Amino acid sequence: MVENSCQFATRVPRLPSPQPPSTFNFQPSTLQRTIRGLGLMVGVELRLPDGKAATEAVMQAIKAMLRRGCIMLPEGEFGNVISFTPPLTITKAQLTKAVKALAEVLK
Repeated sequence: MVENSCQFATRVPRLPSPQPPSTFNFQPSTLQRTIRGLGLMVGVELRLPDGKAATEAVMQAIKAMLRRGCIMLPEGEFGNVISFTPPLTITKAQLTKAVKALAEVLK
Protein backbone atom coordinates (compact mmCIF):
# COMPACT_ATOMS: atom_id res chain seq x y z
CA MET A 1 0.00 0.00 0.00
CA VAL A 2 2.78 2.44 0.90
CA GLU A 3 4.66 1.58 -2.30
CA ASN A 4 1.52 2.19 -4.38
CA SER A 5 0.97 5.50 -2.63
CA CYS A 6 4.52 6.65 -3.34
CA GLN A 7 4.34 5.47 -6.96
CA PHE A 8 1.10 7.37 -7.56
CA ALA A 9 2.39 10.51 -5.83
CA THR A 10 5.44 10.61 -8.08
CA ARG A 11 3.56 9.98 -11.33
CA VAL A 12 0.58 12.33 -11.02
CA PRO A 13 2.57 15.61 -11.01
CA ARG A 14 4.00 14.62 -14.40
CA LEU A 15 0.58 14.59 -16.07
CA PRO A 16 0.46 16.72 -19.21
CA SER A 17 -1.24 20.08 -19.24
CA PRO A 18 -4.95 19.53 -19.72
CA GLN A 19 -6.64 20.21 -23.03
CA PRO A 20 -10.22 21.51 -23.02
CA PRO A 21 -12.92 19.77 -25.04
CA SER A 22 -13.27 21.01 -28.62
CA THR A 23 -16.57 22.74 -27.81
CA PHE A 24 -14.79 25.40 -25.78
CA ASN A 25 -13.78 28.67 -27.43
CA PHE A 26 -10.24 29.13 -26.11
CA GLN A 27 -6.77 27.77 -26.76
CA PRO A 28 -6.16 24.11 -25.77
CA SER A 29 -3.34 24.84 -23.35
CA THR A 30 -5.19 27.48 -21.34
CA LEU A 31 -6.75 25.32 -18.61
CA GLN A 32 -5.02 25.73 -15.27
CA ARG A 33 -4.31 22.56 -13.32
CA THR A 34 -3.64 22.09 -9.61
CA ILE A 35 -2.80 18.65 -8.22
CA ARG A 36 -3.17 17.95 -4.54
CA GLY A 37 -3.71 14.99 -2.30
CA LEU A 38 -2.33 12.65 0.29
CA GLY A 39 -1.19 9.13 -0.49
CA LEU A 40 -3.57 7.49 -2.93
CA MET A 41 -6.26 10.16 -2.51
CA VAL A 42 -5.53 12.66 -5.26
CA GLY A 43 -7.49 15.51 -6.82
CA VAL A 44 -6.75 17.35 -10.06
CA GLU A 45 -8.45 20.75 -10.09
CA LEU A 46 -9.12 22.36 -13.48
CA ARG A 47 -9.82 26.07 -13.97
CA LEU A 48 -10.39 28.31 -16.96
CA PRO A 49 -7.91 31.13 -17.72
CA ASP A 50 -10.18 33.63 -15.95
CA GLY A 51 -10.10 31.51 -12.77
CA LYS A 52 -13.61 30.09 -13.13
CA ALA A 53 -14.20 26.40 -12.50
CA ALA A 54 -13.79 24.16 -15.57
CA THR A 55 -16.70 21.92 -14.55
CA GLU A 56 -17.63 20.84 -18.08
CA ALA A 57 -14.04 19.82 -18.87
CA VAL A 58 -13.90 17.79 -15.65
CA MET A 59 -17.15 16.00 -16.48
CA GLN A 60 -15.90 15.14 -19.98
CA ALA A 61 -12.60 13.87 -18.56
CA ILE A 62 -14.44 11.72 -15.98
CA LYS A 63 -16.64 10.22 -18.71
CA ALA A 64 -13.55 9.47 -20.81
CA MET A 65 -11.92 7.80 -17.80
CA LEU A 66 -15.02 5.67 -17.25
CA ARG A 67 -14.81 4.49 -20.88
CA ARG A 68 -11.21 3.46 -20.13
CA GLY A 69 -12.33 1.42 -17.11
CA CYS A 70 -11.41 3.87 -14.34
CA ILE A 71 -13.96 5.34 -11.96
CA MET A 72 -13.22 8.91 -10.94
CA LEU A 73 -15.62 11.42 -9.44
CA PRO A 74 -16.19 15.17 -9.65
CA GLU A 75 -15.47 16.89 -6.35
CA GLY A 76 -15.15 20.39 -5.00
CA GLU A 77 -17.63 23.18 -4.54
CA PHE A 78 -18.04 23.64 -8.30
CA GLY A 79 -17.40 20.05 -9.43
CA ASN A 80 -14.13 21.06 -11.07
CA VAL A 81 -11.86 18.55 -9.33
CA ILE A 82 -11.18 15.08 -10.73
CA SER A 83 -11.06 12.90 -7.63
CA PHE A 84 -9.19 9.59 -7.52
CA THR A 85 -9.68 7.55 -4.34
CA PRO A 86 -8.86 3.93 -5.16
CA PRO A 87 -9.26 1.00 -2.78
CA LEU A 88 -6.28 0.23 -0.60
CA THR A 89 -5.97 -3.11 -2.40
CA ILE A 90 -5.20 -1.53 -5.80
CA THR A 91 -2.33 -3.22 -7.59
CA LYS A 92 0.64 -1.48 -9.20
CA ALA A 93 -0.64 -2.54 -12.62
CA GLN A 94 -4.07 -1.02 -11.96
CA LEU A 95 -2.49 2.15 -10.61
CA THR A 96 -0.23 2.45 -13.64
CA LYS A 97 -3.22 1.92 -15.95
CA ALA A 98 -5.17 4.69 -14.19
CA VAL A 99 -2.29 7.19 -14.35
CA LYS A 100 -1.65 6.46 -18.03
CA ALA A 101 -5.35 6.77 -18.85
CA LEU A 102 -5.62 10.08 -17.01
CA ALA A 103 -2.52 11.37 -18.82
CA GLU A 104 -4.11 10.44 -22.17
CA VAL A 105 -7.40 12.12 -21.27
CA LEU A 106 -5.70 15.35 -20.15
CA LYS A 107 -3.30 15.75 -23.08
